Amino acid sequence: LPAFQAWFATRHPGNTTLNCTRELFLSGLKEYRETDTESVDGLSLSDKVFLIGFVEDELKYVRFQFYSTIKNDISTLKKQDARKTADDLADEINSYSNSVGANLGSTFSASSTWVGVEAELGIVSGFYSGLAVCFPVAFCVLLFSTHNIIVSLLAISTIGFIVLCVLATIVWDGDALGIAEAIAGVIVIGFSVDYVIHLGHTFIDAYHTFGIEPRAERFNHAAIGMAGTVIAGGVTTFGAALPLLGTQQQFFPTMGALMASTVAFSLTFSLLFFMGSLLLIGPNGAVGDLSWIAEKIGLAPYLKKWGLMSEEKHKPKRKKNLEEKTSGYEEKSAGAAKVPASSVKDANADKIQVDNL
Repeated sequence: LPAFQAWFATRHPGNTTLNCTRELFLSGLKEYRETDTESVDGLSLSDKVFLIGFVEDELKYVRFQFYSTIKNDISTLKKQDARKTADDLADEINSYSNSVGANLGSTFSASSTWVGVEAELGIVSGFYSGLAVCFPVAFCVLLFSTHNIIVSLLAISTIGFIVLCVLATIVWDGDALGIAEAIAGVIVIGFSVDYVIHLGHTFIDAYHTFGIEPRAERFNHAAIGMAGTVIAGGVTTFGAALPLLGTQQQFFPTMGALMASTVAFSLTFSLLFFMGSLLLIGPNGAVGDLSWIAEKIGLAPYLKKWGLMSEEKHKPKRKKNLEEKTSGYEEKSAGAAKVPASSVKDANADKIQVDNL
């Protein structure tokens, strides 16, 4: 615009673009568009054709280009804020045009970056939708693995805390959700489930396989049997994330940082919060098991009738094995009681003869 104003003043002495008639302004603009002034203002003919849109000798549009400080590698939400600023400027121009009756038409902001923002916002929206789907699915997986509602609720609460802490780390770092964070964030939930489900399953297995009923003893069983494995898995995954931090492409450092923070928070919450919760309020025996709930609400007879629940009441394997061994001893004792008295007498006689020898 300043280049056109300077050119117009030299071609029309005594007139400016602000005090001339509409016809003179439009004819001068069209002439400027078709005149080579690159040596003067640095604008080629192709540049002016791109900026000034005449269609069949009628002015249809004018572009005003400017450079902003926005960078392509910043988060989507920050790009969205920049687009809102540009849209507010266009709305302000429209309001002023309508108020003075300039009839400038519709002013709007446009950029290739805005097109990318729409795609990135779709991915970020998909991330939130993924969270809404992943948490119920993760809870179903936990319930299917443990068959215990109490352990499953404690586990899904732990996973929620882990995800919240990882997302809070992004904000704490001065960033916001972007395309890289959204893609990597869905993977975070899988890492969060990993350690919790192993510890929870081992806690439940202590009762169903080894017959350990008190929660404190089940806690010891899970801590001794699985804590070392969980820590080893966390160390290897954390180590795998470190090389990603030194890469140059935007996605990989973000992915590495999210992986490392997820592993750190997962180990902390699974070993301290989750295991501590099991020690304090975890189930004793079959409390919280799906079969236990079915018996409490009266569904057990129907489930047994439909073949969805075993007819026999659940007995831990260790106790069952002890009962089988005990019953075997009773059978042997009963069999010994049926030995004829004569045989016992003969045996005693043999014993006396041996003693005499």
